[in-house]
Amino acid sequence: MLVEVFPAAQLNQWGLPFCGYAGHAARPVREGIVAALESRIGISQDMQAEMLDSPDALDAVLASLGAMAAAEGSLGVPLPPDWEREGAIAVHT
Repeated sequence: MLVEVFPAAQLNQWGLPFCGYAGHAARPVREGIVAALESRIGISQDMQAEMLDSPDALDAVLASLGAMAAAEGSLGVPLPPDWEREGAIAVHT
């Protein structure tokens, strides 16, 4: 299975800010996102600190959630009929 995951799509699915969270000045936006993630999946304080300091670290965690949902078959939405040929974007619900 080949899975493509867009961190912004994952954030949008959860009703969280999905743009404008990169860069030093966007740390308050990341703080809100990380707090929401912590309440959803539980995150160590070390991991929280990494995600607050680096939008890339935050994106990596978000991408892994979509990949895990695809692998576990827990996407929460039906896959399109031709997904094996055309692919699909995975988001965790």
